[in-house]
Amino acid sequence: MQNKRIIAVFIMLIFCAALAIGGSTVFTVAEVEASYSLISNEQKAKINDVDTLLDSFEGENIMLLKNSEITELLKSYTYLKITEIKKVYPNSIIVKISERKELFAVLSGQKYFMLDREGFVLSEKNLNQNNIDNQANIILQAEGQYNVGTMAVPDNSEMFNCLLNIAVLTDTFFYNINSNDNIRNNIAKISIVNGININLLTAEGLNISINDALINPIEKIAVVLTKYLIMTPEQKAAFNAKLIVYCNTNNEIVTVYSTNSK
Repeated sequence: MQNKRIIAVFIMLIFCAALAIGGSTVFTVAEVEASYSLISNEQKAKINDVDTLLDSFEGENIMLLKNSEITELLKSYTYLKITEIKKVYPNSIIVKISERKELFAVLSGQKYFMLDREGFVLSEKNLNQNNIDNQANIILQAEGQYNVGTMAVPDNSEMFNCLLNIAVLTDTFFYNINSNDNIRNNIAKISIVNGININLLTAEGLNISINDALINPIEKIAVVLTKYLIMTPEQKAAFNAKLIVYCNTNNEIVTVYSTNSK
């Protein structure tokens, strides 16, 4: 009986505390401060609109306001990614926003779907043209569903994730060689082939094939890119030039270069 009374009193105290917090002006949001890390003029032009949307949370109770309510409000701004939401008690919120960058273009029907390096679908366009420098994005050949404002839903998700990881590693490789360089300057197309291999077509025309891409993908891409680095421009641009990387029967990573100049 005594325990029941204690529990009842405890519940009553929680209820009273909730009422006090809900009705307190001390925890009323007075300011939502947003900081931006944007590159394109198109997204910079949206700052005032986003600030206005965020200001709509002023007057809300900071204790009851959910982070998901803030992210949901900016859902239509597909190029803007909220990287941090910080509640500064008693009455202010800090929101950090960065720009998602186009990297891939998936052709579906007569439209190109632009994706960032995480596989998030940013927009739908008639032309494969990057929104920052107007150059072509990497053509990504992977069957699946692509809807603006959502993550891509590929038919082969495991291979698709492997493809994205290889793209990120390739991007890092080229950047380390030349800080002004990036993957879009070197890779024109990335494809999933036969559900197990990943092919990269370089800007020179060299076809790099990563066989059994799900097996040791990081090690394979490191080996093949090292090989790529020491190849001559003539080798990279040779007709039907191919660079294949795979694991042999001893589980050693091997690269094979071939060409058909006829």
